[in-house]
Amino acid sequence: MVGGFRLSLHPDTTPRSRGEIREARNVSMTDHVYSEGTPFADEIHRDVASIHEFGSEHPGVLVDLKLSHDPTTHLVVLLTAGTHSDSISTLKDRLAHGEHFEVEFTSVTSEQLQKVREEIQELASERGPQAFRQYGVQWGQVHIILRSDQLQLAEELSQRYGDMVRIEVGLKPYPPQPGLARVEHPQSTQPARPEISIPGLIATLLLDQPSIATGSDGGARVRFENGGDELITIWTGSPLTARLTDPVSKRIVGFFDGAIGGVGVTLRLAPGDVETLPAIIGTTSPADEEGYSVPPGRYLVEAVVPVYGGPGENGVPSVSVLRVGTEVIVVTET
Repeated sequence: MVGGFRLSLHPDTTPRSRGEIREARNVSMTDHVYSEGTPFADEIHRDVASIHEFGSEHPGVLVDLKLSHDPTTHLVVLLTAGTHSDSISTLKDRLAHGEHFEVEFTSVTSEQLQKVREEIQELASERGPQAFRQYGVQWGQVHIILRSDQLQLAEELSQRYGDMVRIEVGLKPYPPQPGLARVEHPQSTQPARPEISIPGLIATLLLDQPSIATGSDGGARVRFENGGDELITIWTGSPLTARLTDPVSKRIVGFFDGAIGGVGVTLRLAPGDVETLPAIIGTTSPADEEGYSVPPGRYLVEAVVPVYGGPGENGVPSVSVLRVGTEVIVVTET
């Protein structure tokens, strides 16, 4: 979003992906620094409007548009290959910063991408969040992120749409692309939270089943018991998620990679009271591990329970964690 302009030509209500599809190349240099409310920013807004107007006048030519800050601020337009140079010159003459905008080309049209997106949207509605995490049109491709057990679906989509789609399964690109940077999972990039111990609280992780198929999700419950003499109050969320760790190295080897419609929960435990919260066990491999999901084997499963406190820095509530685990779970073949 740039000052009220959504630069993507394909707005939708699906979650956006983590980061750009690819970075702009052959960047034009400028001394301007973009900052909202400045004359330069106002000129950028007008240039965006002019590019959209150009797209309306030349159906099928304009595929996408983005604002790049690498290394300095400039507009990048994605046009259908074969666009006549006279048309590009006409567009350039309309822009306040026509000498500092970049053109890239693609073999597909916006209509083709929109058609693919609509087909993916229909399929995602049928399969639901058990298969799809995110999808949307980004920079000349439909970007699709699938759950880690959806290799067969990924293969079908790859064969059907080819280069018009960019697919991730779990946290990794599909098909596997050696040397391409893997996607970091939010859980692996968040700062470590301080661990706390609540006097009198007995927390136990209970597994719904002793085993789970790799690539799928497992169910569990975290049981909270007040074994002390005073009231215990815990502000947390539900459902919780649980991760898998290697029992020897203690490395995290599995995450839950799905979307969670979580809610805030307040547990008030009088002495002797017991409450339980559901937990979801994930088997998606993190970015630094091989494969899309955890290989079969025996693992420790650990639920990380966020505990919210009073306002911390900048008025943001402080967050600590309770770690509840050490249960052994066996991961089997799909």
